[in-house]
This record gives sequence, C-alpha cells and structure tokens, in this order.
Amino acid sequence: MWSKIKNLFPAFIKNPINNIRNKRRWVSQYKAIINFYDKKPSLSNEEVEVINHLKKIKRLVVFPYDYTSSWDFMSVKVFLDDISGLRYVLHNSKRLYFKRDMSEIEIKGIYFGLINEQSPKSPHLYLTDYFTVENNSVVADFGAAEGIFSLNVIELVSKIYLFEPDPSWIEALDLTFKPWNQKVIIVNKFVGKNLNESTETIDHYFSNIKLDFIKADIEGSEGDMLKGAFKTLAINKKMKMAITTYHQQFDFDDISNILSQNFNFSIEHSYGFMLYFITNNLKPPYLRRGILRGVKNIV
Repeated sequence: MWSKIKNLFPAFIKNPINNIRNKRRWVSQYKAIINFYDKKPSLSNEEVEVINHLKKIKRLVVFPYDYTSSWDFMSVKVFLDDISGLRYVLHNSKRLYFKRDMSEIEIKGIYFGLINEQSPKSPHLYLTDYFTVENNSVVADFGAAEGIFSLNVIELVSKIYLFEPDPSWIEALDLTFKPWNQKVIIVNKFVGKNLNESTETIDHYFSNIKLDFIKADIEGSEGDMLKGAFKTLAINKKMKMAITTYHQQFDFDDISNILSQNFNFSIEHSYGFMLYFITNNLKPPYLRRGILRGVKNIV
C-alpha cells in the first residue's frame, strides 16, 4: 500500500525524502564498515589504506582513495557541435560525444569521473602497461555507454563491437566513431545468457568471429554474459578479458572460478577496492574488487 501512496507524491516531495533516507542509510553503513574493520584481527595493506581514508573524510565514497580528493570537474572543457547539436569533449585529441539531453555541467562531471576512474591506482582501471589490447585485435565492448574505452583503443583494433542497450547513447556513439566507421559496429542490445529480441549472447553473435579481447561493464549481469559465452570461451585458445566485478557481492570470486576452472584463464584483479554503497546490497566484507583481468593463452 505504501509503495502505491508514494507514487502519488510529486517529485519535489519524493526526492528530498529519498535524499534524507539515503543519507541516513549511508551514515549507518559508514559506521558499520568502520566497526567491521576495526574489529577484524588483521588487515591487508590495501584494506588499511581504504579504512584510513574513510576515517579521514568521515563518509562513504565509491573510490576510497586520497587521489580523488583533488578532483575538480569544472576544469573540463565542453564544446558544442553546431551541426549535430550534441556536446563533446576532446579526449586525447578525439571528439567524445555525449547524450543529447545532457547539460554542460553533467558532461563535465561524467567525463572527469571517467578520466579519474582510469587513474593508475584506481580499482576501476581496465588496462595497464602489461595488460593491453594488442595491435590488430578484435574487441567487444559490452556496456559501451559513451564509448571512452573503445575510443582509447580504436587505433589498435582491426574491428571493435560496441554493445550498448540504452538507445539514447547510440546517436553520440555514431558521431564519436564516425571517423572509424569501417571498423566499428554499434549494437543497440543487451548481452546475456539468453537470446531474444533485446538481448544477444556472445555465442550467437560471435559464432563466426574470433574475439581477442572482451571488456564488460554491464551493471551486474557479467555472470549471465559468461553463461551465454561458453562455446566462445572454450574454442578460443587466446583471449583477454577486463570485467567489472563490483556490482554484485561475490562476482570477483564467482567469475574467477568460472574462467580459471573451466577455460584455463589466468586471473588477476585491479589494485585496491571499491565501495559500491549506492545500492542496498552492501554487506560484509563490504570492499569489492573493481576489475577482473583474465588472460587465456594456450599454445
């Protein structure tokens, strides 16, 4: 009954109420996290770094590290494309477009976050000096969003497939990758374990395409994605993966086991931890690995 009554409230009433509830919940979660690690018999160096930072700032943050303290998104320059009417930023001298309905201030914040989540010590770092996309690779970018990952590797790939289910991103992606349209395929679908009108599986779509590299950030559906990729993972003797593992509580362990035990992938994680506190499912041990990097290389 209460859920039906809430829907009758206008947004200007509901939003402040939700904000108050969220702040109370986050304060409670902060105290629970500090208490949990204060009582833990021993902490790793990575855990100590996170807890010390949380105690210093006295609040929860997704990236609990000192390097985030100097973030100043207002320094980002946003341009307007007079022809398309879309705004963009210059990312490594390349135009990176954003959704039509996004304001300049929104784009500043989003882009600055994208840049900093790929900082060298970020737990959300996909690629490193030794874990890279190799020349002439065929790449699949699942959960492409604005496409910054693909734009970072576009000069290296022979072909790249961008899967993005949100139709409001497609116009921006088309413009961003127009200079490379001969080697870019944009697919407005989800990727998962079952094939249907709105969802592709890796095994179906790539049945006749050899994949070299998979990047996936699909909001907690990474496990389902792998269930629809068993044939592809079994057949390919060489492959790399960079997969987000912070959306669900045990994704890093579960996905590691699938890839290592069934398909002979060597597994590592990105540095440090993330605190994905914006959902209601944050439970002990609270800290989650951000990115799983996997390498399969069978001679």
